[in-house]
Amino acid sequence: MTDSASIAFVFPGVAVPLCGREFELWDRYPGVFAPLVGRAAQRVGLELEGALRRGALFELSTVGQQALGYAFSVGSARVFEEVVGTPVATAGYSFGIYAAVTAAGAWRFEEGLEALLEAERIMTSLLPEEPCGLGVVLGLDAASVSTCLLAEPAVAVVNRNTEQCFVLAGPRADLARACAEAERLGAMSGKLLPVAVPYHHPGILSDARGLFARWLTALPLQAPTIPVISSLDGECLLTAQGIARYAADNLSSPLDWLSALKTIDSLNIDLVLECGLGLSLSQNARFAPLRAEHGNCRNYARFARS
Repeated sequence: MTDSASIAFVFPGVAVPLCGREFELWDRYPGVFAPLVGRAAQRVGLELEGALRRGALFELSTVGQQALGYAFSVGSARVFEEVVGTPVATAGYSFGIYAAVTAAGAWRFEEGLEALLEAERIMTSLLPEEPCGLGVVLGLDAASVSTCLLAEPAVAVVNRNTEQCFVLAGPRADLARACAEAERLGAMSGKLLPVAVPYHHPGILSDARGLFARWLTALPLQAPTIPVISSLDGECLLTAQGIARYAADNLSSPLDWLSALKTIDSLNIDLVLECGLGLSLSQNARFAPLRAEHGNCRNYARFARS
């Protein structure tokens, strides 16, 4: 990759399967990853490095998964900036927002971690007694997905990954029926995700926005040094106020990741680097209209500065 290439960093959310190459990156740059993951582990009181080395991500609590994902994402961004190049923009998928804002310089590592943990605490406090979660439908368009939900009013579409990939949130039993209906209508796949929080659900989590917005007023925030692209609508955010508003809205507003990808494309980005665990965003991008190449922890060396 030449020094003149335009690069964007993107950050995945939670419940991402490991690709198996995470520790190759860690072992090559232990001075970056060990301190960050160690600080996150100390804060949440969990042994995170061992879980990652064993490939036992889903043995961790949701808080543990979030903390590990955040620390690994921030570490990946630091490595990729050194090896490949400095980004001109960042974007975070779901809870990837916290690492995206950290990488853009709007808050420090510890502040981003505290924001993530407070957001998770607020959402967990709002959960009903009925088990909830997320599901994903692949291979149906928006109109067909809406048809699947006619009999499941408690289920909401909470993310458009691509034109034929949608994330659903709601009560777990309702989600299972909606996913089964999607497959009956011809979806390639309709499945539940190993997540207990209905992230971004506008009904179940309706109070989360206000609670988090009030908490954020005490957090030191500054204008990012590069734009943070909103995963809600693709807007390029350049002010501390914009970042705070986005972080609060993110808790109980459906996402539109495809809009963020279209904004990346409009910026004439040459390379999108996925900074974090797994390959979920790189895999999604194969079905999105993007001109840029995609890198991640598996293939980042291909794009090293020449």
